[in-house]
Formats: sequence, C-alpha cells, structure tokens
Amino acid sequence: MQSERGRKTIASLRAQLHALPKVDLHRHLEGSLRLQTLAEIAQEHGIDLPSYDIESLRPFATVTGEEPDFHRFLQKFSFLRRFYTTQAAIERVAYEAVADAATDNVKYLELRFNPVAQARVQGFSLDEVTTWVCGAVASAQRDCGVR
Repeated sequence: MQSERGRKTIASLRAQLHALPKVDLHRHLEGSLRLQTLAEIAQEHGIDLPSYDIESLRPFATVTGEEPDFHRFLQKFSFLRRFYTTQAAIERVAYEAVADAATDNVKYLELRFNPVAQARVQGFSLDEVTTWVCGAVASAQRDCGVR
C-alpha cells in the first residue's frame, strides 16, 4: 500500500509534468474523439453502440492493456470513423482535439487525419472534409492558444 507521502509525491510530480509546455508531433484526429462526444453523436444520428455508458465504450475506442496487435489497433480507427456523420460532427471532433491538447498544456500540435476515410462515411468530398477539419482546427488554435 502506498504511503501518504508517496501519494503526495506522485501528485506533485503529475502537477509539475502537466505544467510543462509540450509539443505533440503525432496526434490522430480519429483517436482524439472524446467518448462523450462519440455517444452524443451516436444518439443524435441513431448509430447503434454496444453501450452508451462511457466506460463500457472505452475498449472499443482505445487501446487497452491487451496484448499489442496492429490489426486490433486499426479496428479502433474503423470503429471511430463511423461518427464522422455530418459537417458539424467533423468540425466538433476537430475542435475538441485541439482543445483537449490545450488542456494537456500542448503548445504546438501536429494533428493528422485521413480525409479519404472520413469522406467515405457519408460520401463527402475530400475538399469538404479538409476544409471543415482545417477550419475547426484554426478556430480552436485561436481560442485555445495552440499552434
């Protein structure tokens, strides 16, 4: 069992690490989708989910402690791409990805995404998807102080 002093040390270290400015050079838009947003988009657009409980959705959307497997990793992206249903959903996810990075004290973010995969979901054009993502990212950068 961890001592009170040990818990305080860990909490202090976490606070110090959080306070440090960060650079994120490889954040995937698809992997940045908030579980709460995923559930809300699913409910708004009638997308069936195994559960609408956030913690129950976690294994479908995030890499867990299971043995690493590239195929399982890619399956997470397939699951997450189902939620790029409208312009508003795409813009929301892109904006939130930058806002979440700012919460982590990221000062410089390179956000990557696959417009082809996102366009396929509802038959959007590549230009539309790219414009929506880039516009939402630019707005979030201005609002959140992330470059």
